[in-house]
Amino acid sequence: MAVETKTDIVRLALWIVAIVVVSWPLHLARPEIGDIAYVAAAAFVLLGFHWLGLFISKRMDRARVERRP
Repeated sequence: MAVETKTDIVRLALWIVAIVVVSWPLHLARPEIGDIAYVAAAAFVLLGFHWLGLFISKRMDRARVERRP
């Protein structure tokens, strides 16, 4: 399997996890924390998982380049 495919799978899995976190447990806490806090927390979760996906992708690409002779 190509490294690009692996990075795409990792990033897709992270996006799915982020969407599940925003749509289920965070949505259940919405009445208690309020709408503004919910939107801020949802944005923070989505951005955090996006940055994590970028970080992992860069690490995987760097590992692939270092292995080449």
